This record gives sequence, C-alpha cells and structure tokens, in this order.
Amino acid sequence: MTTLQTPTTPPPALIQLRAVHGSSADTAMIESWAGGAGWSLGRGDLALFTRHHPDGLLIGMLDDRPVSAMMIACHHDEICFISAPIVNPAHTGRRIQAATAAMGLSYLADRTVAVEAPPHMREFFAARGFYTRWRSITFAGPVPAPRTADPHVLPVETDLLHQVADLDTSCFPTDRTAMAIDWAREPDRQALGYVKNDRLLGYGVIRPGFGAARIGPLYATEPHVAAAIFDALAEQAGRRGARSIAVDIPEPNPAARALCETRGLSHDTETLRMLRPGVRAGERAPDLTLLYGLTSRELG
Repeated sequence: MTTLQTPTTPPPALIQLRAVHGSSADTAMIESWAGGAGWSLGRGDLALFTRHHPDGLLIGMLDDRPVSAMMIACHHDEICFISAPIVNPAHTGRRIQAATAAMGLSYLADRTVAVEAPPHMREFFAARGFYTRWRSITFAGPVPAPRTADPHVLPVETDLLHQVADLDTSCFPTDRTAMAIDWAREPDRQALGYVKNDRLLGYGVIRPGFGAARIGPLYATEPHVAAAIFDALAEQAGRRGARSIAVDIPEPNPAARALCETRGLSHDTETLRMLRPGVRAGERAPDLTLLYGLTSRELG
C-alpha cells in the first residue's frame, strides 16, 4: 500500500483517516470484512476491480491500522462510481463510515459521482450535494428448483462479447467495455445469454458470493428473456453447490421485482442509488427497462 498525496481540501470527516492505495494484496482482507456484513461482493470481484482501476481501492488508516475501505471507479472524463464504505468489524461504527466516505469524496471534487448508499447514510450524502435516483433492493432466497430450459439460452462466447458491451453501456451511465467483458469471462463465474437470430437479447452472470451465489448483471429486452436467463443461472448455481441466491434490482423496474417474487426470493436489504452532478459531464441515464439486476452494489 502506498500513501496518497494530501488533497487540496481536507475531507470534512468526524474522524481523521489517512488514505492509502490498496492493491490486489489487500483484497482478501477487505472481502473478509464484507463477507459477514451483508455486502453484495462476489468472490474475486475486488481482484478484477483493482486490475481495471489500479488506484481505485482506498483504505482508511487510523493509528496506522486499516479500519475501512471504499472503491472508486472513474470512467473516462465522465461519471465516477463509488462504493459505500466497508468497515473492519473490529472498528464498527457509523463515524468510521462517514469518515471513509468523506475521505474518498475529497478526491472527486468536480466529478459526477454515483453511489449505492446505505439508507442510514442518505443524509450524509444529501448534505454533500447528492440526490436519490431510485431504491435498489436485494432479493434473496433458496436456489429455485430447476425449470424447463429455454434453447435460446447459451453460454456467452467470444463472438457475442461486443453485444455484451453494448448491453452494458445501455444499462450503466457510461462505457466500461473492458471491465464488462472481463466480468463475464472471469474464472469461477458463468455468463449466459439469450440469443435469437444471432442477436443477444439479454445476458446475465452468476458468481460465487459470501453466503449466497450472486446474479449480476442481468440485462434483458423482455421479461420472458430475463426469466429464461435467470432460471438458467439459478440452475448453474445449484449445480455448483449453492444453496441460496441473491440479486440486486432497481425498484423502478417492476418486471424485475415480479421475476424475483415468482422465483421465491424475498426482500433482503436495500440501498439508495444517489447521484451528485459534476461540472465536467452529466450522467447518461441507464435504461431501467433493460436492467433486471445490477452488476453489484459496489460497482453499479
């Protein structure tokens, strides 16, 4: 870990933390913090993130001990997506969370910033210029019983990856092609697409998580397409020994909620998608009719 330069304006934190860059060597530590705390991180997510954003993992140090972390993914000159603060269980407390968020925001003074904020941090972010776009709900439950397979659902092969990138760009505020493709191809996860007449009408990824297998993203042009992909991903999870499954949906897409409920999943936790407009570029609104599952709450 290497110490960051001091920002121009000190972060308005209740507790003064020293920010350092994390690396892939720190990901196991942070995943262990998040594992039992209800976060939507999948196994290997942080390693993939640091590969694409080498300076994007910040660790908060208090008295030379790591007490918290957050992820900052800045895409070109457009939007930055930040995770909510992840706190070392040995240093629990909302003051550490607030200090960590303030530490990260101090490096993003004029950028457009989005976050999936825990409800108890709504006032914190609102006081710093964020407004709420929608509520994101995590649905979770036992892996559903297998259903009849749809022959249009196939593994995502190399010749479909450009269509994977196109769908991701429609469902995320900016282009993140390289990371979207790696997310679908990373070991220990499975990407399945709904293909008709050589056109990718939707795709989803299942990956191992902490306590539950995670579906994310899940994009689809129609509800029946989303359902066919979801069922195939759930079957993959069951084959790999998962006993429970979870997906993070945007509340403004009622078809996503209906899909989860018909598969026996129920409301687990929730976050708030909040946005702070910047001076460099505005947000390109995601197409929520296509968005049935976020990539993750930490990455959008």
